[in-house]
Amino acid sequence: MDQSASNQFRTALIHLLKEGGRGAQARLAENQGIDRGYLSAIVRGKKPGSEQIRKKIASHFGLVYEEMLALGRRIMNGQEGPVSAGELDKPQDELETKTADNSSEISTSIIEILGSDTNNAKLLTDLIEALHGKVTFERENSELEAENKQLQIKVEDLEARVARLEEAGGYDESGPLRKTA
Repeated sequence: MDQSASNQFRTALIHLLKEGGRGAQARLAENQGIDRGYLSAIVRGKKPGSEQIRKKIASHFGLVYEEMLALGRRIMNGQEGPVSAGELDKPQDELETKTADNSSEISTSIIEILGSDTNNAKLLTDLIEALHGKVTFERENSELEAENKQLQIKVEDLEARVARLEEAGGYDESGPLRKTA
């Protein structure tokens, strides 16, 4: 099933319009200043709708763009409210298809958010940069700890050599021992 951002958004939009009842689409178009024909094309899947229009639509329902996408994903995965096959012009078995690999779905969502021009994209970018910085710091710290361990081993080896020399009677803390006759 097409899990694109435009299809997720459209799925959520259809769901919310259905919940809004009769005239919900007309009210949305009027309240947000969206051309009715353009909105209808978005609902029917003929046009994806610009990101600016999608943000207006989401705000009409009290959501941010990413929340609208998340709602669409949940509906498409059968986790929330039914959306009929006729509303999406897709066979019902496609609507019930679930993603087997959640990590690829998460990756796709992250890429979509990063590609959007939203506050959430900025927050996600900052979070990724902070995480990268932490991982880099830990890797460098781990490398320094390994070097430190190697130096400790060398110091212990040198201390053992010095101790053997001292035991042999050749040196003490002040230097070479003088033999007395």
